[in-house]
Amino acid sequence: MAGTYRYWLICLPSVDPNDLLLFTENDHDGGMIRSYSVPGIVRELRRVMLDDVPEVVRAATKQFPVKPHRYTDHVHWRNEIQNIQNRIASARQPPPAPTIGRSLSSSPGSKSSKHQNPGREDENSARTRVTPVFTWLRDNAGRDWGMEFLRLADGIAVVADVGAVTSVEVEEERAVEPSPTRLAWMIRNAHRLAPQDGRQWREYASRVIQNPARDRALALLDSGTSRGIPSKLILEGSTHADCLIECEMALLWIEGKRNDWLTPCTTWDVTRDQLARNPEAAWILATAARKDFWFVICYEHELKHHEAALVEGYRDGTWKAGWPHLPEEVRQLFRQKIGTATWASVFRRWPAIPPPL
Repeated sequence: MAGTYRYWLICLPSVDPNDLLLFTENDHDGGMIRSYSVPGIVRELRRVMLDDVPEVVRAATKQFPVKPHRYTDHVHWRNEIQNIQNRIASARQPPPAPTIGRSLSSSPGSKSSKHQNPGREDENSARTRVTPVFTWLRDNAGRDWGMEFLRLADGIAVVADVGAVTSVEVEEERAVEPSPTRLAWMIRNAHRLAPQDGRQWREYASRVIQNPARDRALALLDSGTSRGIPSKLILEGSTHADCLIECEMALLWIEGKRNDWLTPCTTWDVTRDQLARNPEAAWILATAARKDFWFVICYEHELKHHEAALVEGYRDGTWKAGWPHLPEEVRQLFRQKIGTATWASVFRRWPAIPPPL
């Protein structure tokens, strides 16, 4: 991850004067603006280069700093946005008229209290599953629990021992940028891509195909670097690991789900799903570290229809639309690396983990 990201919820009237957008930025490579207005879908609206960050800040009519959290958690960010919007609406309300006689006292949980508890359980997968489970395993399960965890996963056959766990990144998510090969493929095939928002299909021409910086960008990407590429020619942002477990011989990339699901596409490619991006990111990290890698989805309920179809399609090779830029031998490797495990199986294996919220 290049520098520590700062997280903001901002209002950009040019995009939507009535909603808030997530703006993540740092001092090294700019940032990204994302929208959560469509239920269950995270839309990447714009990659912001470092020099353009002040322009975004000036254009924002509202700015609210928020705690870092994985950007794929749609439920979390919609709740954050709704909470801030509720605070804004409350601030606009006139103070209540004074009452005559004894007023009713407020207590936490009562309807008149600002600490009102609606009685709904916390559904955030990071707070209620990923962080408590893998923090407990890190602190209490010894050194060899990585291999034991992989044995719980369906769809993979781990033959070689992955060795002792050496580190667990769970509270700050590791961000991995798309490879230069991926970005170059998107530029060369912009005329064949379909955007998440169908109204944006004409933007490929002005943004990429007719961009005078296109040839220079391709030369840089073909040389193996994505530095210095104009923001309009970067059609995919970073992907993030909910939990990254490093063992002596392998990296384990964990995608935790509870009441959310795998993102089915990106802003500029409707076939580039989260299941394609995450194993590739794990492979990039593992290749740099000269280690093996595994990708595991931990889930609460039955997989959604599109999730089950993606898992099956990538495993048996009948679906590969998320990896058109990769050679066949790499796609074959990825087929063997996609595992699934239920949170229930984890709790059964390690019953001392505190009961789930």
